[in-house]
Formats: sequence, structure tokens, C-alpha cells
Amino acid sequence: MKRERGELKGTTLRVYKYLLRAREPLGVSDIQRGLNLSSPSVAFYHITKLTDMGLIRSEGTGYIVDKIVLSNIIRFKGLLIPKYFFFLIFFTLAFILNIFLFRPDFLSPQYIFSLLIILVALALFTYETLKILKSYY
Repeated sequence: MKRERGELKGTTLRVYKYLLRAREPLGVSDIQRGLNLSSPSVAFYHITKLTDMGLIRSEGTGYIVDKIVLSNIIRFKGLLIPKYFFFLIFFTLAFILNIFLFRPDFLSPQYIFSLLIILVALALFTYETLKILKSYY
């Protein structure tokens, strides 16, 4: 019986994120120590919940993430990268190109407006990226 994904919160979510960041299968005691849980049985309880939800699976002597359900994260070689990070890079490059390559001889209102729009986008995507990174690390 599969559990609802709405139950992915609290300590269960912490265990899921910990396994998601891991580069190799982790055992119950590894998870318990890594998250400072009170006992291995607490770690096993949350592992069982995640297994029942179909999000992790047993591999060898440990557990690994089988399904990624965090929609705003991309996993790359053990790194969790927020999707907003790519927009942040795009607008950073747009700002640099605008300042150094597309700078007009005089500061027109259109040029200043474009710089302001890019700076607002940079600020928003920086905030969102840092907010997501803070919640996962």
C-alpha cells in the first residue's frame, strides 16, 4: 500500500533530503547519526515511511532515493541545484553583457529601464535560489 505524498514533511522530509544529497546508499545508523535522531528505530520508522511511499529503495546494505519529488530541485552528482539558479546565471550574464557590451554612448531611458528590469530579476532569482538552498543544506 502506497502512502500519500502529502505525508512528506517533518523528520520524514529531513531523511528524504539527507538521502537525496548522499552519493552512496546509507544505512539506518548512518542516517540516525547524520541527522542526530534519538535512535536507529526512529530512523528506520521514517525509512519505512519513505519506502512505503515509493520514494526510496533498499540497495545493498543501505537505502537510496528512487524517485525525486521535489519539483524545484535538480540533482547533479550529489549536488542539489535549485532550478532558479539557472535563471540567476542567465540574468547575471544579461546584466554583464548589458553593462560591458551593449552600453550606449549616452544613458537613454530605455537603457536604464532595461538595467532596472534585469536587476529586479537578479534580486528575485538570487532570493529564491538562496531560500531553496537554505532549506536543503
